[in-house]
Amino acid sequence: MSASLIEIAAYHEAGHAVVGFYFGFTVMEIILSPSDPGAGITVFNYGSETLLMTAILSVGVDPSIFNSLPTIEKHNAPQAIIKMTHTLLGGSISEAILKYGSGFIGGMEIPVNDSDGERIEILDALHRHIDKSLPAKYVQESLLGLTEILRTCTFWNVIEAVATALVNSNDKKLTGNEIAEIFAHLKFKKLPVS
Repeated sequence: MSASLIEIAAYHEAGHAVVGFYFGFTVMEIILSPSDPGAGITVFNYGSETLLMTAILSVGVDPSIFNSLPTIEKHNAPQAIIKMTHTLLGGSISEAILKYGSGFIGGMEIPVNDSDGERIEILDALHRHIDKSLPAKYVQESLLGLTEILRTCTFWNVIEAVATALVNSNDKKLTGNEIAEIFAHLKFKKLPVS
């Protein structure tokens, strides 16, 4: 495994984990792929939003799951889509900040040739279907805003700590408990629910 690819993948997955946790998801584990040095996966428990998140993330493959949701679940879809879009963007943004430094302000295209980019496009299409008033550059504006947030010490220190722990782990995995300990140690909290 190339050390630089491992580090990039670790920061990418740490970005997903930190943003997802901030928006209320529980991070179950992060795993870097031993067979593909630039790849990894972050596994979440969506709690009470599991049905809705499953339906939203399945839209590109099977829209009938979303279409069969109860009305109340569909009513909550725009907010859930925003949380998932930001969670997906968190990986690419963290990777870009690592590569380009703290001066990176978000001027990048969404990487549509990877699974995150494909999911973001599907989520954006669903969001536009639900909310016809969504600004044309919503995803790009979200990317810029989230970049500003992730560049702050509060977020970047946590991303860096998770990525470093992942790189330094023998099996290139972190359990939910290990991740929760890092968050607790750095006093990183979820977004308060209003």
